[in-house]
Amino acid sequence: MAEVERTAGVHRWRAGLALVAATATVSACGAVQKPATSGSLKTSVAEAVVRYLSPTSGSAFVAGQSELNGFVTRVAVKAIDGCLARGRWPALPPQPGPDTAGTYALPNLAGIESQKGFATQFRFGDPTRNMTASEKLAYARAVRRCEPVLPSLWFGSASAQRIGNQWMRVVSRLIVRSPEVLSANQRGAACSRGTAFPAATYESEEHDIYRRMNVAAQTRGKSYVRRIDAAGASIFVRCFGDAVRAVDRLLSARVESFRAARAEALERIESRTTAQIARLARRYQISFGVT
Repeated sequence: MAEVERTAGVHRWRAGLALVAATATVSACGAVQKPATSGSLKTSVAEAVVRYLSPTSGSAFVAGQSELNGFVTRVAVKAIDGCLARGRWPALPPQPGPDTAGTYALPNLAGIESQKGFATQFRFGDPTRNMTASEKLAYARAVRRCEPVLPSLWFGSASAQRIGNQWMRVVSRLIVRSPEVLSANQRGAACSRGTAFPAATYESEEHDIYRRMNVAAQTRGKSYVRRIDAAGASIFVRCFGDAVRAVDRLLSARVESFRAARAEALERIESRTTAQIARLARRYQISFGVT
């Protein structure tokens, strides 16, 4: 069984078009929608960009990431599926989208609680299941030939990455230095001490849960990994939820001044990303937003 995936380090700001680079793993989509109007498109893209680059919580980061990368994925899927259909090849299979657990520093507490776990479960399809070895090879080549050449979107540019990295330094300082977060982590450590998942901080708790899932993934079945995930998530939410919420509250109090100090750069990233997405939306007849 493959290793359980998790956002490495403290952020995933560099996602950009990385999702498109591996087009064989992008998600097949539902019905194609008409593009949004220019006014609503500008608003929604701008909001997604600021959530993505300076999120005040894990859920805000997941929302921005899902909207931006999700749109790029849908464009790639429509282009590839149309090209494959012309060659009488089957469409791409449904595959996982962005990680919904957030990052180690900014976990999506609401999502972890609602899905009762960190590792989002996906069902995989295999359009090559009944193909011969030579047909599978030909299909893989067809997918590569069908990959669209898309622009590097500005939300993944070097200037955008700098803003995201600067914001994550704010996050890191809060976690390490804030008395409110330190106190909440101490209470969480005491709460978890008598459980199967003792940890000193919410970040170390997450690391331990994923470490155990990855060890189990190599030696045990999926059901065992899911039991570890569910048990660990329950303790995480109960014991360290206050620490995560403390970080979110402190970030909400700081985000406006952070964005105001970088207003010109953010506006440039937002407007250029909006223009790029509007062009892609018109060309491929796909609306921006989560489907």
